[in-house]
Amino acid sequence: MEKPKQGRPSKMTADVVRKLEEAFQFGATVSEACHLSDISREMFYQHYRSNQDFSDKIEKARSWLAVRAKHNVATAIMNGDIKSSVWLLEKRDSLPTATIEQEIPPLPEDEWDEGDKQMLDAYIKTAIQLGIVGDESEYGLVKKTESDS
Repeated sequence: MEKPKQGRPSKMTADVVRKLEEAFQFGATVSEACHLSDISREMFYQHYRSNQDFSDKIEKARSWLAVRAKHNVATAIMNGDIKSSVWLLEKRDSLPTATIEQEIPPLPEDEWDEGDKQMLDAYIKTAIQLGIVGDESEYGLVKKTESDS
């Protein structure tokens, strides 16, 4: 026979977790999310530190709004919205200059797969269309002709 659990039942129910997730998805602070979910900040942080599954759910919920916003900007750009394109470029230019490329050496060109080459071509075409660069030579790339192969 199973022993009955002793002590007060946890306030961190599935309903409370759902309310917290919803609040974080729409940009609430920890204080706001706790208030809407009727739990204390202390309880939230205790559960956050002690339960990896819970903390993963919360982090996913907290990033949802930013991911959605990035998706909206990307969709607008892909649909030809020049204002969104310029806005993004201005924002990116004002960010710190440390990039992934500085941490990971680029692949030698002979190790690029077809997807890498298509992505680079699309980026270059977009940069030329937006007037960011004049032509492909500004990337230091020289297109190979069939006679070079």
